Amino acid sequence: MIERLMHDIHFAVDPYNSSKKQALDVIHRLVKKFPIKRSPMRLRLTVGEKNFSTILEKLGTWNGEIVTMDESGTQFSVVSSQISVAASHFLL
Repeated sequence: MIERLMHDIHFAVDPYNSSKKQALDVIHRLVKKFPIKRSPMRLRLTVGEKNFSTILEKLGTWNGEIVTMDESGTQFSVVSSQISVAASHFLL
């Protein structure tokens, strides 16, 4: 499917340019012509009890849908789906 879309926008691979540069270029060109959006993520987060409320607040601001919540001693585990945020939010 991606190959066909690349052909539709007349994109040709250039062996003299880096693959990263070409990938970024083709993504920008595809987004302009076709309805492409970021895929929602499914996250499993395990945190201590003092950080648990902070995690729940963040999931709320990201419109995350909580699938399961588990408690094991002082550790809490949350599985959330339908989160559509930039990956840069998760860098430490």
